[in-house]
Amino acid sequence: MGADENVATMRRAYEAFNTGDIETLTELFDETAVWHLPGRSSMATDYQGRDATLAYFAGSGRRPGGTFRADSRT
Repeated sequence: MGADENVATMRRAYEAFNTGDIETLTELFDETAVWHLPGRSSMATDYQGRDATLAYFAGSGRRPGGTFRADSRT
C-alpha cells in the first residue's frame, strides 16, 4: 500500500469514527490490534484486540456528552 492509499484509509477511519460507522471500523482494524492509551487516568491502559479497541472508542464518544470528534488535521 502506497502513501496515498494509507492517507485514504486513515481519512476513511476518521470519518467512520466520527459518524459511528462501526462496520467500517471493524473492517479497517485488525482483530489483533492493540490501542495503547498512556497516562494515569481511569481509561489509561492497553486495549487488547479490535473489540476492546472499538468498545473504548464507543465509550470515549459518549463521555463528553457525545460531542467528541476526531480531527486528522495537524
